[in-house]
Amino acid sequence: MGDRYSFTSDGLHNIRVYGVKPGEVWEALHSKRRLVRHLDAKATALFGLSHTGRYLVVFVLESADEDNDWDVIAAREMLPDESRVRPLHGTEAMGMNIDKNLSDLIATGTDAQLPVPDTNEPMITRSLRIPLALDTHLRDMAEERGIGATTLMREILQAWVTDADTSAVVRLADVQRVIASLARPA
Repeated sequence: MGDRYSFTSDGLHNIRVYGVKPGEVWEALHSKRRLVRHLDAKATALFGLSHTGRYLVVFVLESADEDNDWDVIAAREMLPDESRVRPLHGTEAMGMNIDKNLSDLIATGTDAQLPVPDTNEPMITRSLRIPLALDTHLRDMAEERGIGATTLMREILQAWVTDADTSAVVRLADVQRVIASLARPA
């Protein structure tokens, strides 16, 4: 498993509120010049730079389901004070507040390790209700291939979307009627 990041639905909403694009968040996560600080036991803030030079703070939570699986819950542009502070070492991290000026946290917060995403493309978490038997079958198939179940599902969806010919839409019932008429003796 790699170090996977994905946007939650709320995370996508939150970054839009702050005028940040998903691609900018991904650029900050991949930034060579970045600083990571724990906000509390669950939340982490990453201070990074987008390709256009915007200083961003990205808020992530480690997924409860798997290690090295991170949910992007919000991002905003750094406040002027935050982008000028040089990190020092010292005190406890402050609590989670997206609008709070985090310059003290940058200067005195404890270092945190946060991996670089394993993909160059922003990912979005979506919930999908499927029957238990199908989930079991997908997990077995994924295990045989040595990949995660969600990776297999993404590959299946990507192949289906890529191969779909959107210029010709035919109802399944019409196709079945034609096949049935061809099977009848003349």
